[in-house]
Amino acid sequence: WVRDAPQDVVTNTHNEAGRLVVIAFDWSIRMDDQTLARRIALAAVDALGPADEATVVFTKPSGAAGQPQGFTNDHAWLRAAIARPFAAALTCPPLTPGCGGRIVDPEGYQSGECLCGMCTLEALTRLAQTLRTVSQRPKAIIFIGTYVRTFEMMVPTHIPVMKPGEITPTFTMMPGATDCSGRLLEKRRAFEHAAAAANITVHVLDPVGQETDANSPLGIDRMRERLDTLPVMADMTGGRTVLNTNAPETQVPAILE
Repeated sequence: WVRDAPQDVVTNTHNEAGRLVVIAFDWSIRMDDQTLARRIALAAVDALGPADEATVVFTKPSGAAGQPQGFTNDHAWLRAAIARPFAAALTCPPLTPGCGGRIVDPEGYQSGECLCGMCTLEALTRLAQTLRTVSQRPKAIIFIGTYVRTFEMMVPTHIPVMKPGEITPTFTMMPGATDCSGRLLEKRRAFEHAAAAANITVHVLDPVGQETDANSPLGIDRMRERLDTLPVMADMTGGRTVLNTNAPETQVPAILE
């Protein structure tokens, strides 16, 4: 209770400006990942100093994503926000052959929600733009998520043979063709520019734990792709990435330090 109780003495004078810490829950967190995701977030709250303030946000573009908490130094409010239910990524039923527990439609090609996975970059870009006017305070984002699409994979494409008298389909007319490449490039550059202008550091923490075929969000065949794209935001801003560990929350104090 000593750790969570708010201060009983309030002053406008501090020796130094405290940090602003954003705890961001991504849309890609599955129901099975939420326990570890909350442990990461709670570790961030525990690592806050007396002059630090934190906020809890969600990247899912829906009013039902979760109930955010504005910037505050009240640890009890932050803990309550982290403990409240929030939306989980849609997954296949556990016993579905070849798909059990994996994220359904991770790129939003079918549902259209978070198309191309751009909602994560968009949400963090808006956040960085909002914090750009705040100066003289270190700013960090503790990003908790399992999959961030930052580039479009180059999929081998069969070039059809031109036949006299028939219309040969172009690449954009072929099944499975998408325009995510250009959109993701634009969103990625916008995020990088906004983060640099706001001087924000993004740290990425994966709540999956030690990844196996049984708990892989995208499946073993896409594990390399997931592990390659997840650290990109941290690499862009000079942050750290924590992957493939069942205790990622133990790294949070060192990250914030």
